[in-house]
Amino acid sequence: MKQLFIMPVFVFITCLCNAQSKTVYGFVIDSITREPVSAVKIENLNSKFIARTNRFGQFGINVSVGNKILVAAPGYEQYEFIYTQLLYELDTIRVIVKPVTTTMKDVVVSAYSYTDYQRDSTERRNEFIQRNGQIKKLFDNNNSGVGLGISIDNLFSKREKRKKRAYKQFEYLEQQQYIRFRYNPELVQSFTGLKGAELHNFIQKTQPSYKWLRTHQSREDIFYYINAQMKKHYP
Repeated sequence: MKQLFIMPVFVFITCLCNAQSKTVYGFVIDSITREPVSAVKIENLNSKFIARTNRFGQFGINVSVGNKILVAAPGYEQYEFIYTQLLYELDTIRVIVKPVTTTMKDVVVSAYSYTDYQRDSTERRNEFIQRNGQIKKLFDNNNSGVGLGISIDNLFSKREKRKKRAYKQFEYLEQQQYIRFRYNPELVQSFTGLKGAELHNFIQKTQPSYKWLRTHQSREDIFYYINAQMKKHYP
């Protein structure tokens, strides 16, 4: 009889512990450029498990509520945070790392083309979909043969809500990637002649919005935009 009493309690405790432990996925981005940062070490200081971000700034690591997580990368300030119950409710988290203050060097011109950007963007999206799955449609075909029916499961599912939040975060990061591609240091330097920290500060102060860049597709548009910003900041 004693064993019959202990077993259910043991199973309950085990299930409770398992419910608080899971693999969490996330992104690591630069606090200044807002670009993904690769090769960042994400270490669970409790379990000693270590994960590293891929070239898209993505990582996955097994954690439990209350674990202490270390984030470290060359050239960035390292810090620790506690994986709280609030973070546990999210399937995807965003980690922002701050560069160590150094003297910026002159920009090196690259040959990164729009074709390269499209290829990388497609790879990032495919990898994200493969890991997170597609978002289910809110409206399903009505089996009664009349119009469309609303899927209650898709509307209220916790998993779908978390997935939508992850997609929203992913879209934000993709927009930042597009902004950095279109309004890049090489282009701005070629129009302004600015270099180093002065160039970096000018870009941060004048960076156009994603919406503006999508509606202004030519280099000429950006040239006139930069020209107007130069008159504003260097009257």
